[in-house]
Amino acid sequence: MTTDNDFPLDEQAEAADTDHLEQNLDDDPDRDQADLHDADEDDRHGAGDDSRRTGARGANVKQIAKRSIEKYLEVNAATESDRRAAALVLGTPSRTDAADITIAVVAAQRANLRLLDRTDAIADADDPFDAMAVVMALEPADIRRTWDLLHELDALSDRWPGGAATAAKTIARAVHADSGAVLAGTARIRALLRK
Repeated sequence: MTTDNDFPLDEQAEAADTDHLEQNLDDDPDRDQADLHDADEDDRHGAGDDSRRTGARGANVKQIAKRSIEKYLEVNAATESDRRAAALVLGTPSRTDAADITIAVVAAQRANLRLLDRTDAIADADDPFDAMAVVMALEPADIRRTWDLLHELDALSDRWPGGAATAAKTIARAVHADSGAVLAGTARIRALLRK
């Protein structure tokens, strides 16, 4: 059996202080209200912040999903030719499925529209000679991509002539002859590729 004398004095004093403090806290009615107030504050500032963040994140995900679905419906409603043209501009000519194009548009920071810009520059030229100069300034691979784009936009019906100089002349004539239709076509493709 242990007695109070078996414990060192420091421990006895500490135990007595703790017992006295606990008893005083239990008897204090204001303490209960203060604890409730602190718990409410924690809920408002702690868990509330998490739920606001979760809510904002959820709203952002819903907004992205809504835009993605709307873009898919837009791409899916486009003609097959316009989808092929959009895939060409994206640099993935073999991926013409509406879902593939939508994913590329939604996931990209910004679409590279240089092919459309170059085609618009050809269409905006004052005469066929200026248009041909714009085409000849391009790299041979870019002339070929421009040809393929114009073919998808129904501005060219001919097959690739095999040489960049001959292609440049054909592109310049065809685009200059129907620049309004070419510009309308590039505008449609830009709209498809807009987030």
